[in-house]
This record gives sequence, structure tokens and C-alpha cells, in this order.
Amino acid sequence: MKSNRLLIVLLIAALMLACNLPLVPSAQATQQPAASETQSVAPATETTQPLETATETLMPLPSQTPTIAPTSTPSVPMATPLKDAVNCRFGPSTLYEQVAALLVGASAQILAKSVDGDWWQVQNPSGGSEKCWVAASVVVASGNLGGIPAIAAPAAFITSIKLQVTPTSINLGLSCSGPAPMFSIKGIIHVNGPLEIKWHFETEKDGALPIHTLNAPKFGDYDVSYDYMPTVWSKGIYWVRLVITSPNSMFEEAKYEIKCS
Repeated sequence: MKSNRLLIVLLIAALMLACNLPLVPSAQATQQPAASETQSVAPATETTQPLETATETLMPLPSQTPTIAPTSTPSVPMATPLKDAVNCRFGPSTLYEQVAALLVGASAQILAKSVDGDWWQVQNPSGGSEKCWVAASVVVASGNLGGIPAIAAPAAFITSIKLQVTPTSINLGLSCSGPAPMFSIKGIIHVNGPLEIKWHFETEKDGALPIHTLNAPKFGDYDVSYDYMPTVWSKGIYWVRLVITSPNSMFEEAKYEIKCS
């Protein structure tokens, strides 16, 4: 009887112990955390891809600024001898004096042209600020000739004058009562082109002599002269002058002597 009770107690204890044992996790339950890591990685992959797309979108576009075509600077007009050296004259004609020469192989800048277009005014090939003229028929013109102005010929003028009196000395004797002395006054007027000259002589003893007009058709030397007899004479040294009043004013002086010995 006692043994049956003991058996029952042991059975009940075994059943109670069996109820308190922990359950064994299933295979599905153990795989769940792995699925969770995969999901946590997936969002990272998805966020990376849009960044790459954004980078491509922000690349700069090609510039649309229009290209400006360079403007060409007009070339300087120049004159060069066609074959031989060329005279460069004061004015646009062979009636004007040569002031320089444009040599073979050299060039001069063209500044203007004559009204008839037959001559070029150029910078003086010899240098300085002077200008001179070359015939268009004996030079080659190059460069931009469109804006070259046509100008009138320059006014010619007297460049120099010379004067001499002969004889330079006359001896009238001790009494100075000899015949009236006679002197030859000669002047040379140099001009650089065609012009009209107004001139006269002046003397210390008799003042201004008659005014004369001289037409010079071209450049060169022109002689003027006068035979002078003093109206009153006495011992001494006296002057005479060649006076130019037009086109430019100038004079030259020379002297003669009257002796009484």
C-alpha cells in the first residue's frame, strides 16, 4: 500500500518537472534575425544609388557664350618706289623743289593726296616732322587707301636771298669831287615753288627804291638787279638792302665804301 503511494508521488513529481522545462526553438524562429540584417543592409544600398544619380545631374552644361570674331586693324597706307629712287617734292608737281628722296627698298607713310589724285603726300623719308610729295605714277601704294583725304597744294615761299654790291669800294680823290659813283646791286632770290614776289632795294643814302613784281613759274634762283647812283655822296661806308615784302617778309644787306684820298 505504501509502495503504491510512493509510486504515485514519483509520477506526479515527474509530471511537474516535465511541465517546467523550456521549449526548444523552431528552425523558423532561429532564422528570423538573419532576415532582419538583410533588410537593414537593403536600405543602405537604396540610399547610395540616388546619390550617384544626383552627382550626374549636377555636372555643368557646356557654355553657350557666343564667340566674338576679332576685328582687323586697317593697315597703314604706304608708298614704295616702283622701280627707281623717287624725288619727294615740296608740292604735288615737278614745279616744286625736291626736298628729299624715297630710295629703292624704302617706304614712306601716305598722309594725303592731291586734288587730282596724281600725287601722294608722304612723311618725309629723311625724317623729322616735314612732309613731301611723290608722284603716284612712280610708286606703289599699299594698305588702306580709302580714308586718305585730298588736300590743296601748299603755298610756295622764298627760302633764301643773297645780295652783293660791286664795286665794294670807290675812291673819288682827295676832294671827293669826282664823277658820281655808280654801283651795281645784284640780288638772288631762291624759291621752292611757283609764286609771285614783291621786292625792292633800299639804300642808306636814298631810302627805298621802286617796288617790283617778279613771277616765278617754278622753284629755283631768280636774279634781281639795279644800277645805283647815290644822289648825294660823301666819304663813308653805307649799306644797301634787298627787301622782300611778299609772299614772306625778309631782307638781306650788303655794304659799299666811298673813299676820298
